[in-house]
Amino acid sequence: MDANILIQLATLISVIAAVIGLMISVRAYKRQVSALFLLEYTKRVDDIVRSFPPSLWAPRLFPQELPEPSDELRLNAMRCLNFVSQLHYFSRKGYIPRDVWRRGQGVYAEILGSLFFVREWKTVAPMFAADAVFCRFVEKAQQMSEGKRDPAGTHLDKSFEPIER
Repeated sequence: MDANILIQLATLISVIAAVIGLMISVRAYKRQVSALFLLEYTKRVDDIVRSFPPSLWAPRLFPQELPEPSDELRLNAMRCLNFVSQLHYFSRKGYIPRDVWRRGQGVYAEILGSLFFVREWKTVAPMFAADAVFCRFVEKAQQMSEGKRDPAGTHLDKSFEPIER
């Protein structure tokens, strides 16, 4: 073989190897950033859950009457709604994997359909008016959940269908 052909072939192989290495590095970086993102959001979930009385975030486990409205509860509801709206937005825009949203979607919908969030949504909904897609998600969750409650306000059906976007 001619020396020029060997040099061109070696150059081509090294360029292909560099492109493949770059693609692998970009993919690994994206996965690392996604993992860090999810860890940060996991901390936020823990903070939000700790800020509510157990009867609000787990009514099936701790059935009790709704507490009286208060500024603190409304602020915590806003934090929770803001968190879910961010996850909803980030999922739609591809910043987090869609399966992360899908896995929690039914739980988020059930929480947002609880009597507490139905009550608080009436007051805080204008704060989320800029994200019409999220508002429809909350309203659909609340409508679906309405049909699954008995007159006492507890859920009749233990399963909750995920809401599609």
